Amino acid sequence: MGKRSDFERKSRDFYPTPREAIEPLIPHLNKHFTFTEPCAGNGVLIDHLESNGGYCVWASDIEPQKEGIVSMDFSEIDYKQGLCNNIGEHPDYIITNPPWNRTILHPMIEHFSVLGPTWLLFDADWMHTKQSSPYMHMCSKIVSVGRIKWFGNMTGKDNCAWYLFDREVNNTIFYGNGIGYEGQVIGELCFNTSIFGYQEILTDPSYSNQIITFTFPHIGNVGVNKFDVESKKPVAKGLVIREEISVQSNYRATDSFQNWLKKNKLVGIFGVDTRQITQILREKGSVNAIIAYKKNGKFNFKEIAKKLKNWEGIKGCDLTREVTRNKNCSWNRTVWSKLKGYGYNNRKKHHIVAIDYGAKDNILRNLASLGCKVTVVPATVQANDIFKLKPNGIILSNGPGDPEATGKFTIPTIKKILKKKIPTFGICLGHQILAIALGGKTKKMHHGHRGANHPVLEMETGKVIITVQNHGFEVLKNSLPKNVKISYKSLFDESIEGLELINKPVFSVQYHPEASPGPHDHLNLFKKFYNLVKKNA
Repeated sequence: MGKRSDFERKSRDFYPTPREAIEPLIPHLNKHFTFTEPCAGNGVLIDHLESNGGYCVWASDIEPQKEGIVSMDFSEIDYKQGLCNNIGEHPDYIITNPPWNRTILHPMIEHFSVLGPTWLLFDADWMHTKQSSPYMHMCSKIVSVGRIKWFGNMTGKDNCAWYLFDREVNNTIFYGNGIGYEGQVIGELCFNTSIFGYQEILTDPSYSNQIITFTFPHIGNVGVNKFDVESKKPVAKGLVIREEISVQSNYRATDSFQNWLKKNKLVGIFGVDTRQITQILREKGSVNAIIAYKKNGKFNFKEIAKKLKNWEGIKGCDLTREVTRNKNCSWNRTVWSKLKGYGYNNRKKHHIVAIDYGAKDNILRNLASLGCKVTVVPATVQANDIFKLKPNGIILSNGPGDPEATGKFTIPTIKKILKKKIPTFGICLGHQILAIALGGKTKKMHHGHRGANHPVLEMETGKVIITVQNHGFEVLKNSLPKNVKISYKSLFDESIEGLELINKPVFSVQYHPEASPGPHDHLNLFKKFYNLVKKNA
């Protein structure tokens, strides 16, 4: 097909995309977005998009004409594998002006759309041809750009348009049996690979506005108790499990899991293929979902589908205000032990201020167990109010939502803290917010990391540790300034798992060293933080 025009056909279909062809696309992209450019040429499309809020995570071309663009010929390799094997981070979009040869263009549509939302620029009349029929069901939007001047004063004969292809999992219905509270909930559907600790997971504030699919089939068989909680009440929206809840069997159990779900108004479903759901989430990423539970089994599917379509999701949302404390409070409860249960700290030698973005209780318990005086403050706290408390150290806690959204009101506070050189330790969301305050960027992950079996490499020693993780956003590798050192990385996808600020007592981890549930491989990070506090007291 090629770009039909009045001028001679360019070698390799090299036609740099002019700005006037890009401008109509900008309003249809997120305000801040990441993207991949697989047919980048000399990078003009990348430059235009990055000047409008974009960030290119990877780019290639058959004949790269700019530094940073790798060499790749998609006409000679498997499209899906070619892109999957070379993209370290899953972008928000794949955006490119591809060759208009159908033997290349059509496989791009087929395979790129599986990886994520894909914007392709080609002739507007294509949708009226027979060739488009196998692909139009994947096309959710068309943005016209008119006729394009590919160079000089030479204008192509064809009208052009941006086509958005995306194989979203829309209107997929799983039928099962309701458990817990009778009702309807909407949230982002994700999966957790832990084989225990369902009570701690459901009460983790980081799961705000999320529905959890448990990959382990036997959930609820040890009942519930008053100890294994990470907040006063469950924060997750609902749960999806494989097997029906059995009679609890555990000496610590004080109630059944089913009763606990009802008391806390948690809606769930069982008897569905959680393996299939997990495979969908791994392939397509986290999706929005509704659990509808009625004992009579009568549902208005049209109304449910409309409600789901209108729900905006988590990206771009600050959820910390929903889970944070509304005023300062003291914390003195220590970690649980088999013989004594929870203890209480009476030493209180050093003062730690924990900023509550949705803090798990076990973070606070570990701090109290070190003999620290712990004061928990709301996420909206101002820097001057923290300084009035005269802290010896500061914790930036875990929490839910988009760090960029939370950062709008937290970053000024963090920047002022960093100027004071107070020992600071960020965990999960706290790690991401710290990175943004240092000049870094974050992005939503494809399907996130959630489970108690994630291997992480300690960069300094080469030691591998097994970690507990629960996050759907990550810090972008190439966005960090030179005074920030990467201390840990994921062995699953090489995403950043830890940072250290050079020449300042500031560090962070993406994973959860406090566990609860999960392995205790890295509880020593609390001692590391405590030693910094003592040194700088």
